Amino acid sequence: GLQTVLTLGSGGAATFAGDVTLSSATSASPIVEIQNTNVNALSGILRFNKTDATNGSSAEDDIGLIDFKALDSGGNSDVFATILGQVATQTSGSEGGRITLSVASHDAELQPGLIIADGNAEDEVDVTIANGVGSLTTIAGDLTVTGDVVMMPNLPTSDPSNAGQLWSNSGVVTVSAG
Repeated sequence: GLQTVLTLGSGGAATFAGDVTLSSATSASPIVEIQNTNVNALSGILRFNKTDATNGSSAEDDIGLIDFKALDSGGNSDVFATILGQVATQTSGSEGGRITLSVASHDAELQPGLIIADGNAEDEVDVTIANGVGSLTTIAGDLTVTGDVVMMPNLPTSDPSNAGQLWSNSGVVTVSAG
């Protein structure tokens, strides 16, 4: 039988029943542009809306995922990066969310590079940067710490002989001269 793929509402809303693929060979123009011409409203909003009237959402549920895909050197379509929105905590009065930015490593596996998530306390948001094995966080500009405590639990306890590297000299943070 026939299936309704596109529904246009009287208020201007459009509903698609199925996948929508947009493609363009233009290099400089956006394929999709979202704008709001109402002066008093927020700018254009892209919303991923998980609705389940029967069960509601649960912790760890994926709300929305943006994949960044390209062809690899073998001509295969691979995901090179993602932005994933999730429900982190779903308890009445204690709802919290999580967003994870991941990138593909040399072995083509997606690895989380930045996680912004609901913390353990009320009004707390935790940020985790590159928490994989042997991960490296590089800051190209100045670093300002506004908290009261800076923890570096994995500092070496003897001079690493690498100029500029920090080490713990009997509980005192010292910079190695190399």
